[in-house]
Amino acid sequence: MDNFEYLIIRFKAKTEWFDKTKLFDAFRSDTKVGESTLDSALREYLFEQGINFPFSKPSSPSGEVDVLSLIESKPIPLEIKVYDGEGRTQDHIRQGFRQAFCYARDYGEPSAYLVVFNVSQKEIIFNLNQKELPQRIYLGDKTIFIFVVNLFPQEETASKRDMITVKIEESYLLEASANSNQ
Repeated sequence: MDNFEYLIIRFKAKTEWFDKTKLFDAFRSDTKVGESTLDSALREYLFEQGINFPFSKPSSPSGEVDVLSLIESKPIPLEIKVYDGEGRTQDHIRQGFRQAFCYARDYGEPSAYLVVFNVSQKEIIFNLNQKELPQRIYLGDKTIFIFVVNLFPQEETASKRDMITVKIEESYLLEASANSNQ
């Protein structure tokens, strides 16, 4: 596992265990800038972990990547999406996947990262061909790593709550990239 993947896994654990309520409340207080709030929390964490210059919104030929970090002068494209199950649905995640792929291509990198902040009570399940962790999809010569950070504050214990899921198929995500390969 790459050091950057490890940092994202640690961010996910730290956030879900210690910062969930704070970030969920910050997101809900102003959902129009909520994605920026979550983007800022991730960039701050990366900086605290020694990642130099986790830039926000630098331009590329395909648009503005949410976060572009540098490790030893190597760019690491990272796309952030929010899933709320209402206005920001599976389509929003699929758009993020396509963007991550395009940014990996733009920066000539073999991989990119998609971080999905789940602010709904649904559990997001990716049905991917590759079963290795962290979750990833191979597309051509690119690897897109996918991480879900669950922010919805569950009030009931696991034994008392229903498991509500949304399943996202790999083929669904790849449909978004069919035109991006050209």
